[in-house]
Amino acid sequence: MLELLAIACALCCAPDDVVAPAVVPGSARVVEIDAAGGGLGPDPYLRHQWAWWAIGADRIRPLEVWQRPQRIAVLDTGIGPWHEEVAGDVELWSVAGFNPIDDYGHGTHCATNAAALTGNGVGIASIFGPGATPVSVKVLQFGGGTPLTVALGMALAASQDVGVLSLSLQGAAYDPVYEVGFDLVDAMGGVAVVAAGNRPTRGVQWPGKHPRAICVSALDERLELASYSSWGPEVDFCAPGSNVLAGYPFGGKFTTGRSSLYVAMSGTSMATPIVAALCARMRSDQPWMDRDACYNALRYTAVDLGAPGFDPLYGWGMVTADCVDLCRWDRADTTRDGVADLGDALEFLRWFAAGDPRADWDLDGDLDAADEALYIRDLRILGG
Repeated sequence: MLELLAIACALCCAPDDVVAPAVVPGSARVVEIDAAGGGLGPDPYLRHQWAWWAIGADRIRPLEVWQRPQRIAVLDTGIGPWHEEVAGDVELWSVAGFNPIDDYGHGTHCATNAAALTGNGVGIASIFGPGATPVSVKVLQFGGGTPLTVALGMALAASQDVGVLSLSLQGAAYDPVYEVGFDLVDAMGGVAVVAAGNRPTRGVQWPGKHPRAICVSALDERLELASYSSWGPEVDFCAPGSNVLAGYPFGGKFTTGRSSLYVAMSGTSMATPIVAALCARMRSDQPWMDRDACYNALRYTAVDLGAPGFDPLYGWGMVTADCVDLCRWDRADTTRDGVADLGDALEFLRWFAAGDPRADWDLDGDLDAADEALYIRDLRILGG
């Protein structure tokens, strides 16, 4: 399949189209951390992870034994598999004959932001928490690629049955090859989360501009649109993107005077894996969730910023970890008392009558008879 795709893509991909990481140049900096005096739980750098706290990741419950671990495809510059936050628990793939090892630093940062080992006694906590495996799909070599390499990466991830893709990259031009990539992701019921880009005067970049992408703009520490973030009507959501602390391989382009396993970076690149990780975590509870279902769950639980409702800077607002609770495996227990009974059914009916989005059981954006039927099914399953 990939060979045929490569031939088809080559016929429509302009050779001078350049796709690059959506990171602010020169933003990487080593954060001075006193791990001995500033630790928090088993992940000693957690108190420095403002983005983790801003979206409420502390409210995400650990996976139960029967819930599904997830693989998150990070289409980027590769991963340094020796990093202590992946410790070899990573899948390495590449396209176009690229060496799958991270040669730039960007891919490792994005991957550990989404899916670092958590609770391992070192470094940071990831947004997903324990139970996620980063799948590195190298589509950018030495920080650059083309729409062709991106589409090939999307096809590769889809062929490996990876349900959530994180694309922290940007290109100036549309290319028909993106349609092939999104078609294959859609066919697998997958979700592609893409950076809006870091060109605020030029609008949202490609492939984040694609209507089937979940497009993410970036916030600064004041929870305002970051000065570098692209924006426009294609933005769906926003997430913290400034000074985000995550893993970094030794060496690489973003050296800041000394080597470090952890650096803070800024860009819509940093916001994107946060949203991708939330999508993957929701699918741990509800594996059927496709792009539309994830989109609606994120929308129902986002914190509205800027103008009321949807706006081109923040989309529907800042994503929060409440989307995970909305999709939890035992969500039919609407009263959260640990028992599936008539009280839960009555609570659901109250939601439904009031038009509460919590009653949108199939997450299709509408409240209808299908939601009632699915709720009754889940209540019966939960009640045994």
